[in-house]
Amino acid sequence: MQAAAAFADEAAPKLRDAIAAEAPVRTGQLRDSIYHQRQIASDVAHILIKSNVKQARFVVGGTRPHDIYPVNARALHWADAMGDHFAMHVSHPGTSPNPFPARGAANVRDDLRALLRKHIRDNVEAVA
Repeated sequence: MQAAAAFADEAAPKLRDAIAAEAPVRTGQLRDSIYHQRQIASDVAHILIKSNVKQARFVVGGTRPHDIYPVNARALHWADAMGDHFAMHVSHPGTSPNPFPARGAANVRDDLRALLRKHIRDNVEAVA
């Protein structure tokens, strides 16, 4: 169990940082919300990479086309290069999925495999 915990403690920050580096950045809120947890059960280490912002699942999974209506106002408002716009309703075209966690994990896959081999080798040598 100690070997699994030692691996997870070393691997989790590397994986978290790689995934955060691939996160889309408009305000930085999504990137900055990414954190890790480790769970150890028997001799198995689970590394969980999470975000505490609700839009993360929509960025990763994308959205279908949907209608948007005002909730706490009488009209929707947005500004762009053409100026201010107001509407009672808009049809959002949806968004494509952005699998940035998979890209981040792929970027460190070889490093994590090498780290795992090192921890296994060290654990086997310690037992022998």
